[in-house]
Amino acid sequence: MSIASKKTRMPHSHILAAQIGSHTMKTRLFFILLVIFLCQIRCSTGSSIKKSKMKLISVWSNAGETDTEKIIGDVSDFAVTSERELAILDVDACQLIFTSLDGEMLRRTGRKGRGPGEFIWPGALFSIKDTLVVFDRNMKQFHFFLSDGTFIKSRININLHNNAVWYSSDSRLFNAAGGFRAEDLIHEYDVKMNLARSFGELESRPVQGYDFEVLKSYTRKREVPPSSLNELIVCEGKESTLFAIHTAMPKIKKFSRSGELITEKPYKDDAFDEVTEKFYAVNDTLPPYAWMPLRYWLDCTPDGEGGVYCLLNNADNIIVYHFGQDCELVEVLWDEGTQARRIYYKDNSIWVYLADTIEFRCYNAGQ
Repeated sequence: MSIASKKTRMPHSHILAAQIGSHTMKTRLFFILLVIFLCQIRCSTGSSIKKSKMKLISVWSNAGETDTEKIIGDVSDFAVTSERELAILDVDACQLIFTSLDGEMLRRTGRKGRGPGEFIWPGALFSIKDTLVVFDRNMKQFHFFLSDGTFIKSRININLHNNAVWYSSDSRLFNAAGGFRAEDLIHEYDVKMNLARSFGELESRPVQGYDFEVLKSYTRKREVPPSSLNELIVCEGKESTLFAIHTAMPKIKKFSRSGELITEKPYKDDAFDEVTEKFYAVNDTLPPYAWMPLRYWLDCTPDGEGGVYCLLNNADNIIVYHFGQDCELVEVLWDEGTQARRIYYKDNSIWVYLADTIEFRCYNAGQ
């Protein structure tokens, strides 16, 4: 046999070594790609976003030594009016109170009652051009005032769920149904308070009622009750869009004017885990007839550019997450301060209300 016709064979041990080497290289490549993928996910969820301390512009407090020295009591909501004044909803007094931006008392309107311009439980306030809209949660009624406090009219909607509401700049009303006896997340009403449409897919099955013992059976297992997964706060976006921010799961959604889902994004952050653990711990200590819902977010406000600012449920610091118009996390802002409850954006300023000191702070939104 000629030398040219002979086939050179690689020893078996060499073949095995080559196969092992090839497999090892593929394994390493797989893990490299996996790490890159996980890093991309981590970045997209916002955990790599740096937290920036907000720049304080002004602050005023109404915490007097006695109740009689206080201008206001328990604040449920507030807004900056077109007249550059603070309009404050006082639940204790059942009044709409007006102050200057530095805290000077100007005037009051409203009183406790069930008539036009009267309140039982004033729970939400919206400033739209030169009009203020007050939502009475107990009466399911909307009261309309001029920005100087002059009463205009009242409208009632007995079909509303006692959850988050948003009165839009084009006079549409959005109510977070929360899956309570409803097959959709959100109900939209027209200017006459007639149901226009329902939209938004539920994250869990709808519920017909709330049994605290059933709810606590989940917390004892360190699980979030399915009914909580549909709870929202809502906020108007640009071009009549609507943000739906889940309060018991780290997810934000954006819907079009017609109710179609535009985008949704989940987020991961250690801050959510801390809120969840406190939720479990508190409900373990509450009596059978009491329940504290899980809330990652306490309030939200449009950012003026199509995005939204969300106030984190944190008793020890003011922490604000800024989401862009595509629901991407843009920045996380913070400052020292306890019991922050409400947030409001106006003219490149972020206003924050702190409940324990009855304090209103104004920050520069352009960091």
